[in-house]
Amino acid sequence: MGDPSFVKRLGQASRPGAYLRASRKASSAQDDALDVDPTARPDHGVTVRPVSDAILLDHGLTPRCSTRRR
Repeated sequence: MGDPSFVKRLGQASRPGAYLRASRKASSAQDDALDVDPTARPDHGVTVRPVSDAILLDHGLTPRCSTRRR
């Protein structure tokens, strides 16, 4: 991206995820469908966003990120 503050700004905006750069032109488009197998997801309900927010923005969110049954 050429912007050294890019990762920090995404974290502060609560925009976690994988950000990739294409190394060559591809035949896919932004609106192409992505098939996700719902059976491959764990049933604990923890997602990347609250984990990222707990690490970068608000340590008080950490208990929400536990996969332990209560």
